[in-house]
Amino acid sequence: MTHTIINARPATGNINSETFDMDGQRAGRNMSFTAQSTGFNSATATAKLQHSNDNVNWEDTTDGSLGMATGTASQSLTPITNLAMRYYRIVFTANSNSAGTVTVILNIQ
Repeated sequence: MTHTIINARPATGNINSETFDMDGQRAGRNMSFTAQSTGFNSATATAKLQHSNDNVNWEDTTDGSLGMATGTASQSLTPITNLAMRYYRIVFTANSNSAGTVTVILNIQ
């Protein structure tokens, strides 16, 4: 199952994706994401997966971060296994990147 949670948004500022609610679906599931950069002018941007049990207090997942490449690229995160939290989102941080767009696709197995 895939969900585009950031869709071709300008990559010149920080972005919190929409929240993905895994209620009733998380037992035994794995999650990864693919981040697609287009026209980036810096390799300092990051995309990371966060989780929460209450949709208010967010924490970074272990091993859930990708460094984004300059130019146009697609990078994927190794699946995170045994989902435990109910809510998930992607946080994109531009850092010194000031051009291009970002798309993030959440993959749930």
